Amino acid sequence: MLKRKLYRDLRRNLSQFFVIFLMVLLSVMVFSGVHAYMDGMRVSSEEIYEEYNLADMWLTGEGFSKEDLQKILENENVQAADRRLTVTGSAADMDDVTLELNFLESNDVCRMYLFDGEAFDPGNTDGVWVDKEFADHHDLKTGDTLPLTYANYSIDTRIAGIVETPDHAYSVKDSTEIFPDHNSYGYVYLSYRAIPEDVLKDAARGALGLDTGTDEVPADGSGSGADSGSADGSGSGTDSGSADGSGSCADTDSADGTAAGAGAGSSLMNSLFGGLAEVMLDNTDLYEQVPFPYVMVDLKDPARFDETKAQLEEDVSSIIAVTGRTELASWAGYNSEVEEGETYAFVFTALFLFIAILSVITTMHRFIRNERTQIGTLKALGYRRSRIVRLYISYNLVLSIVAAVLGVIMGALTIGRFFLSMEMEYFEMPEAHLAVLPIVYITAALSVAVIVLVTWLSCRKILNEPASQALRTEMPKVKNTNFTLTTRGIFRRASTVTRWNLRDMGRNKGRTIAGIVGIMGCAMLVITALGMYDTIQEYLRWQFDTIHHYHSYMLLSQDYTDEEYGQITAQFGNESSQTLALELQEKDGTTSAQMLFASDAQDAFRFTGHDKQVFRLTDEGFYVTEKLAKTLGIGPGDEITWHIYGEDEMHTAKIAGTYRDPQNQRFACTRKYLESLGVTYRADTIYSQEQLDRSSVPDGAEAIQTKDGLEKGVRSMLDRMTSVIFLFIGFAALLAVVILYNLGILSFSEKQYQFATLKVLGYRTKPLRKIFNQQGAILSAIAILLGMPAGYWMVSYIFQAALSEQYDFPAVIYPLSYLIAGASIFLVSLLINDLMSRKIRKIDMVSSLKANE
Repeated sequence: MLKRKLYRDLRRNLSQFFVIFLMVLLSVMVFSGVHAYMDGMRVSSEEIYEEYNLADMWLTGEGFSKEDLQKILENENVQAADRRLTVTGSAADMDDVTLELNFLESNDVCRMYLFDGEAFDPGNTDGVWVDKEFADHHDLKTGDTLPLTYANYSIDTRIAGIVETPDHAYSVKDSTEIFPDHNSYGYVYLSYRAIPEDVLKDAARGALGLDTGTDEVPADGSGSGADSGSADGSGSGTDSGSADGSGSCADTDSADGTAAGAGAGSSLMNSLFGGLAEVMLDNTDLYEQVPFPYVMVDLKDPARFDETKAQLEEDVSSIIAVTGRTELASWAGYNSEVEEGETYAFVFTALFLFIAILSVITTMHRFIRNERTQIGTLKALGYRRSRIVRLYISYNLVLSIVAAVLGVIMGALTIGRFFLSMEMEYFEMPEAHLAVLPIVYITAALSVAVIVLVTWLSCRKILNEPASQALRTEMPKVKNTNFTLTTRGIFRRASTVTRWNLRDMGRNKGRTIAGIVGIMGCAMLVITALGMYDTIQEYLRWQFDTIHHYHSYMLLSQDYTDEEYGQITAQFGNESSQTLALELQEKDGTTSAQMLFASDAQDAFRFTGHDKQVFRLTDEGFYVTEKLAKTLGIGPGDEITWHIYGEDEMHTAKIAGTYRDPQNQRFACTRKYLESLGVTYRADTIYSQEQLDRSSVPDGAEAIQTKDGLEKGVRSMLDRMTSVIFLFIGFAALLAVVILYNLGILSFSEKQYQFATLKVLGYRTKPLRKIFNQQGAILSAIAILLGMPAGYWMVSYIFQAALSEQYDFPAVIYPLSYLIAGASIFLVSLLINDLMSRKIRKIDMVSSLKANE
């Protein structure tokens, strides 16, 4: 019999139980989907980093010899180490394509994930292993020829494999690019034996001061052998760069071990020396003398990073800089995306679940109260308490379990898969997959448990009553407490409808609070989503309209000549800047890596204060961003001690003030102040108010970027967050409709007896509908007003918690967003209340009043 009752009740209350099913499904689905792709990104990277041995430490130097490598491998905490030479080249038959050429002697660290072809072989002198994304964009296959060019040299290669590597999860051409463009940029790997011998000979001749017979190593700073540069501008050999890209010149031995410049003297000596050097070059295995500027190190115990760093710096004199995973742009870019997503996803989904479960609770409580008489009947017929409780628990237990299971599955397969595929358009992570971790199952189970608990508590309260009492409809509670608000002040002159609603809300505080909290939560969700979008747009305006006051900028080569610099400034203007990497001595005695931006272009690159007002730097000291100043515990008037990476000379600078930058947390000063400290200013960027042609890069420059192109790249990167935001807006709107509908039903059912009484007293349907609609409007207005500041607080928290240390911009919500969110929630509330109020006409006064006789 109880089973038949269960099926009959489900049919009769199909819409009500469908709403419960829908709310559980939506909330768990959003939670599962967002976590599936965020956790999937993290788990996938951890698996790839572990299996393919992402380096724990990067060593940068002037050229690491085999002896240096042996010393590194002898360290007790070093598991493996690979030397690498990285230069910038291109594909001979592809226009506007830049390739990062990596020459390896082994592949024990940062191993390649092979999609197709053969494994890396250091003995393969004509094979090249190509970035998969680049290969896909250019329809390259294994076995295809891919002639490469570097400076004035050509390298004939055959594609031996299509690969991805764990240190290129996020790969861009240079600092002018933010958005990965796999059509114009890619990376390849070759054996160090694939370096043309002419390249090594010419580099060695250059180091010896001999006539190479070829053009100079190009102005972009890339080179191999004795003068090489990495894709990020760092070099090796005689012209080397630190990890930050700043150059550091040093006398370096030639490929055969002869000191450069040792034969300076008479022309006869030069001729004799040159002839001897040529003979020695012809009889030397130059490939054994390649000065690799990088060593990738795998540690046995990464927790001993600092200890190992100190030991290696003491043992290996070639080391200029030592960096860890967190300084790797690829690692940092990928993980910051995951961390940011996890922060705002957690806030949204937690709020989503809370509102949905709250609405389910109120709905189930109302349903059990309406079943009061039937529970009393079952009890009077002799059914045990436990049997009755199991009956009513089964209503929601089955529904919520099915909804939770479907939510977990559908969330991962729809929301999770969609966003993971979108993320992988920007990141290269082999075998990226979704991951449904225990937190998702636990949350789904807790949602079911809460609903079951509420059902049990509601039944328990009624079952504690005698059967004779439970058989009667519950009498409305009449409180003795005087409610005097409507007899005071302006409320004395209010209409009867208004005073009735105020008294009703005051005497039914639980129902009133539940309604306000539900609507407030919906308003928070919509305002938070719109506020995140507004904040991003305000950041873009601040960055690209206020601070970047130019149309184009040009990155200069490390080794440009004075003549080349003069020609560039004569043609494009002399507004310039230089970025230096510093090692700062902090108050507690520790050191930290910081950046210094020396500006000679305050009209092109502006500085802003706390409230985004533009001001000019003075020549009285360093300025520091507010966020960095807070982190370091320094302020105006303090002095800091620092030195440039690659140099030993220490400097002291005074902090003249603070400024605010939304994207870069660093120090800044004028060119004049930098030079007053005895530091040579050497511009690395030229700003122009003209729209320059990116394909016409003059001698002495590496690349040209336009502000519009940079902004487009930023906007493309932010499209992912925008897509997530609109997803939350859509689900929030849907959930808001469901919750408001439930609140409307709850409010009507609790007023039904009162409306029947008023109808008996002569009130017509129209004023009763007005009473109902007005109370809904009042509660909606209060909830929306409370939801606005709560939404702003939520946006502020998300951007404070989610953004990396390099970003600093406040939450911004435009008045139009408040208006859209408030008006939409209020309008939906009015429409639903109006729909519910139409039921007043159908109230059966006899049955409603007679039940309480």
